[in-house]
Formats: sequence, C-alpha cells, structure tokens
Amino acid sequence: MSRPHAKYSLNQQQHQAVTTCDRSLLVLAGAGSGKTGVITHKIAHLINVARIKPTQIIAVTFTNKAAREMQSRLRQQVNADMGELTIATFHSFGLKLLRSERAAMCATAVTAL
Repeated sequence: MSRPHAKYSLNQQQHQAVTTCDRSLLVLAGAGSGKTGVITHKIAHLINVARIKPTQIIAVTFTNKAAREMQSRLRQQVNADMGELTIATFHSFGLKLLRSERAAMCATAVTAL
C-alpha cells in the first residue's frame, strides 16, 4: 500500500509520518527515499494545521545543501511568516547555541571555581 497521497504526493508511510502529531517520530530511510520531503511536509503541517509557532520548531540536518533545500520548499508550503524558524546544520546550530550561551557558560565556570 504505497500509493501516493493526493494532498502531499507522499506514500502512505510518509503521510503517516507527516500527520502524526501526538508523539515523537524517527524518520529512518536510505538515500534518495524522500526524507527531506517528509520532514519539510511535517514542518509545514505543524505550522499550517497544528498551529505550532515557527519559533518552537528546529530542523537540523547534516549539510548546508539540505538546509537550503528545506528552507526553499517551506517557503512554498507555509502560510505564515517563517522568520523565526530555525533550519540549520548540526555544526552551525551547535555554534549558534554556544555563542548565545557564552555568558551563562562563563558565569557557571567562574562560580564553580
């Protein structure tokens, strides 16, 4: 039963991953199987249907190319301002987090001494 779902052009398993909102999901699939599309549709579904604010979502991927592709696709699918939606690589998000928490980390290190 892998017939494409008309609304999203996803197969049944992909559609289930997109529309499940009551628990965490692991999307595990091989290269070229549509993971980026599923994750992009999932984010659009969370924003457009479940009314989750973009500030409450982070999408982390391995490559800048995948991050750019997700941003491009989401601009076409999301009915809201995506200004605060975080889409980044693991490395760039880690660096951003370290920079934003630098003062807190330094204060904790000094206090611990």
